[in-house]
Amino acid sequence: PDVILAASGSEVPLCIDTANGPLKDKKVRVVSMPCWELFDIQSKEYALSVFPDNVPVLGVETSTPLGWDKYAHATHCMTTAGASAKGGDLLKHFGFNTDNIA
Repeated sequence: PDVILAASGSEVPLCIDTANGPLKDKKVRVVSMPCWELFDIQSKEYALSVFPDNVPVLGVETSTPLGWDKYAHATHCMTTAGASAKGGDLLKHFGFNTDNIA
């Protein structure tokens, strides 16, 4: 792949939409990582098959970037707290859309 988009939950559809939209001309792998602990006990060979060396990884998380540094070269995550609104409004406010992920 040219790039890997990784997410742990509700962000996976956003990564898929990004891969099929703005990044459709790239080779994009979307990785769903619902449990880092289970991933961490897999073999090194398996880990490298998911996250090959020399392929950039973007972690996408509507929460803190805490922990993503172990798997991703960069993140699109929340770095603030205290906002209150409808979910869709918050996603828009914090830039969780396909153009920003791309």
